[in-house]
Amino acid sequence: MFSTYAHKLRWSYRKNWPDIQGILLKKYPDFVFNSSPSSLENQVPVFVFHSVDPITFEEQLLYLKKNGYRTLNADDLLQILKGKKTLQERSVVLTFDDGV
Repeated sequence: MFSTYAHKLRWSYRKNWPDIQGILLKKYPDFVFNSSPSSLENQVPVFVFHSVDPITFEEQLLYLKKNGYRTLNADDLLQILKGKKTLQERSVVLTFDDGV
């Protein structure tokens, strides 16, 4: 039983090492750890997805929704960049690259 637990722990550590390393080395932007929207002042985080696991993606979308984030489409972002629209707090952009 212990060996099964140890195996699962090693597997989980290996699988999540890039995220663990990113957290430890502070490679993530401040807004990831800061609950104050002012940490993003006039910035829009852009999340670029190259492959999407449906369950993980749903969890990520639920996190954004539960934490008050709103997604912008390309037209909204362009209008904001041109100064024709006001940037709302906790706005993010999601993009998808099919890699083809």
